[in-house]
Amino acid sequence: MKRRRFTGLLGAGLISAAMAKPSTSEVVPRVRLILCVLGPAGWLPSAARCVEAFGRGFHMDHEYSAEGFDSRMPESFGVSWNRVPNTYTDSDLRAIGAHQSLVYVLSEDLRPINSMATAAAAVELIDALFAAGALACKCETGGVAHGAKHWRSYAERLRNADDAERAHTLYRAFVRRPLDDEGVLYTAGMHSLGFPDIDYLGPRDLLAATALIDTVGRSVLAGDTQGLPHSPCTRYPVDAFLYNPYGVLRIDER
Repeated sequence: MKRRRFTGLLGAGLISAAMAKPSTSEVVPRVRLILCVLGPAGWLPSAARCVEAFGRGFHMDHEYSAEGFDSRMPESFGVSWNRVPNTYTDSDLRAIGAHQSLVYVLSEDLRPINSMATAAAAVELIDALFAAGALACKCETGGVAHGAKHWRSYAERLRNADDAERAHTLYRAFVRRPLDDEGVLYTAGMHSLGFPDIDYLGPRDLLAATALIDTVGRSVLAGDTQGLPHSPCTRYPVDAFLYNPYGVLRIDER
């Protein structure tokens, strides 16, 4: 997998925030969850009603939402699918090929104090949008897409989750891993939850490295960075969706 950059829709709204250490109260980045949702023909009014009724700081971006087939979407979803393991099916691919409307939904500004709660609310909203007729959904700020059944299963898990299961479910929903940047495996999207992303350098194979990244990721969400070295995010420009203002933690087993 090659490095991917997302610019354009509201990307310039992200503000750089250099960190001495991850997730401190002094860091006040401007980050939002940005959802890209596909639907059938004439679906925009239904989507708008669903988002407005849900509220909780979410709103539909009417400037970029549009009726009609968007030829960019099959490729855009294609590079965003979660693949370890696959969380989409052939029916999801067919749904994307048949979509006739495009909706962007934005959360309120995120801070470390509200990121996890907002992410959980986003999963609930995604479930409501599928119930209202949505065909597909991806999170632009994590560069990650799942099929309809998986998004809805995440919502089901969150309904009665304890803190640990809630964090694990949100990690799986909004964090893309592993991406590959010239031999460095890394996550994208941890800033959606209010935390730094994770790099891995070492000899492990893809599955073993991903398992280690996931173990560390769950520890980070629980507040334990395991003493890993921290550095600012330099992989993406500050106006890119995947730029992480909380920086990066590095696992180095070389």
